[in-house]
Amino acid sequence: MVGGPSSPSNSPFIMEHLEIVYKGQRVNVQVLDIGTQRIYKVNLPSTAPLLLTRAKNADGVYFWTSVPEGKQKMAVEIGTLIERILKSP
Repeated sequence: MVGGPSSPSNSPFIMEHLEIVYKGQRVNVQVLDIGTQRIYKVNLPSTAPLLLTRAKNADGVYFWTSVPEGKQKMAVEIGTLIERILKSP
């Protein structure tokens, strides 16, 4: 099912699983809590997983970024899809 969260894994760090559609493909996203940081592990087909998080700039505005940085455009595109699911009722 595309959309909302599913049952958490047995791992204490994996909070939930989401599924998004990115560029026409279903993509699994794991929501991880590592210390005080929430990380989104995006399991893209045919490539290494992409790690995303929300960061706050000097003006206090939150934005999506990859960890490590460098895939900013993809981070914003996928982060926006994740955010839509998290904010949906």
